[in-house]
Order: sequence, then C-alpha cells, then structure tokens
Amino acid sequence: MQSLHYNNGSIKLTRERATMVSRWESHEVARWIAGLAGIQSDISEIFLKHCINGAALEILLREDLIHMGIIKLDQQLILMQSIDLLLTLTNRLNSETLALLFMRIHCTAITCSNLLKRYDEAINDNRHVMNSPEFYISISNLSNAIVETCHWLGRLPFIENVEYIDLRRKIIKALVQIRVLIRNLRLVDQINMPKSKLILEINELRTTAISLVRQNKDSLFSSDCYLTRVNLRRPIKDDVNIEYTTMPDFTHIISSIETEAISYLGSGFSAINIGDEIIEINNQVVVCHLFQKKKIFKNLKNLNSSSVTYPKFWRCIHV
Repeated sequence: MQSLHYNNGSIKLTRERATMVSRWESHEVARWIAGLAGIQSDISEIFLKHCINGAALEILLREDLIHMGIIKLDQQLILMQSIDLLLTLTNRLNSETLALLFMRIHCTAITCSNLLKRYDEAINDNRHVMNSPEFYISISNLSNAIVETCHWLGRLPFIENVEYIDLRRKIIKALVQIRVLIRNLRLVDQINMPKSKLILEINELRTTAISLVRQNKDSLFSSDCYLTRVNLRRPIKDDVNIEYTTMPDFTHIISSIETEAISYLGSGFSAINIGDEIIEINNQVVVCHLFQKKKIFKNLKNLNSSSVTYPKFWRCIHV
C-alpha cells in the first residue's frame, strides 16, 4: 500500500491505483481534493456533485472551475497547481528510467532467489525446481528485465559512457552465467548438484541492482528513457547530430549537439542551442498553439528539406 499525505487527509491506495488517475471514480477524486492543503472543506463536495472523475480531472480548466461555482482565485490556483503536480507525478511514475529498470531486476531476482531457497532440499533433488511453472515464470521475468535494461544501456548517451558500458557488460555476464547454471540443473537431476551457485549469482545481481538504485547520483539514471538521436542535415551539407529529450508535456528539448559548423552554435538568429524546442521531427510537424500554426507553415515553405526544425520561439504542445 502507498499512502499519499496532504494537509488534513490522506488516501491509501495501491501504487497502481494511485498512479492511474484516469480511472479514478468521482469519490476518489473528491477524497484527493479534500486532502489538499489550503482547500476549503466544501470544494470536494462540489467536485462530487458535478461527478468529476479522473478522466475529467485530467482535462479540467479554470473555466470549468468557474462554471462549477469555484470563483475564489486562491482556491482556483491551489486546484490547478495541484492537478498539474499530480499529472506530472503520475507521468514520472509511469515513465521508464534506469532506476526503475534496475528496480525491476532487483524485484524479479528476489522472487527467483526465494523460489530456489524454497526448493533447496538437503538431497539436492532438482526435479521440484525444474518442474515448477512458478520458477520458469520468475526466471523469464528476470531475463526480460535484464534484456530490457541492456537495450537502454546500449543506446545513446549511455553507450558513449565508460561506466555504463562496464555496467551493461556486467549484467549481461550475470545473465549468461544464470542461464548456464539453469541449463546444468536441467542436465543433472539427482546427482549432487546444489543450487547454491545459482542462488549466489542471482543474489549478487540483486545486490548490484538495488545498490545502483540507492546510491547512483547521475541525473541520467533517474531521467526518462526517452533519449533519441536525431540527424539534421543543414543546407551546407553539414550533418548535425542532435540528441533530444521528450518532456512530460510532450515537448522535445535539445539536450546535446554535435557539429563541425561552429557558426550554427552560440548566439544569433540561426544558432542552434541546447534547450531549443523541436517543432518538426522527420517531417512530422509538432502541433503548436493555434495562433502560431499559420506562421509555422508559412516559414516551413521557405525551409529546405530537414529532418528536424528547431526555432526556439515556438512553444510545442504535443506530437
């Protein structure tokens, strides 16, 4: 159970239910509203009266609050800021990070280890383990968690970092060793083949994973795994490699630039800078504010064919 505490109330929900805001019922939304710091006691009843569920909460606007009879500015501000914070929180909890991926390795390794210890009889008869569907499922989950993590570590910018390269090599080696030991358990049945080596290998992997989650201070380790390399071809035939990050509000922010054309870096109208927002990816125009659309299409007609267009003065909303 996970408890979300506010000023004068709390909601006790499972982690899954707490993060699935879109599936909240009206009474759950009302309970959440009642627990917000600085909110009036009757506000939750107003939400309940208008049957505001989780799906409606996600798209609630200030005009909707006024229509519901909530006209005090301070109450509107608390509600809008709290809703925005809630949606940002749920987005982060649902997004994949290296910390989350290694936490999956830790949890699946614990399951495997516990099952092995349960079947670790003194006579070392491995038939109970090899005939256990639970064990195969747990090993499959552990293998999938490791492979998925290795896929992320094999992408930019992790593949260019020596520490992450070594980390990827280490967990791949652990996966190979675990599979070899399991194969040996299949081949050797009632002979003296203790499962202690397999238990030890899984426990070492589990310890490594949880240590990384608890001790790693690198911002990449806790950042969303939505890092992509984009190739931008300039009119002068210079290839510019741009790495961008997709933010919770679905804007695309340039996080690193590699180019030999110094004139396009630094200052000036045509310069590319870290922090610029991308408005077009692979000829797919990012939808912006309505009053900017005509300006975007007008300017795009004057541009040469590019895989990414990056004017910093256009605010992206979603793809």
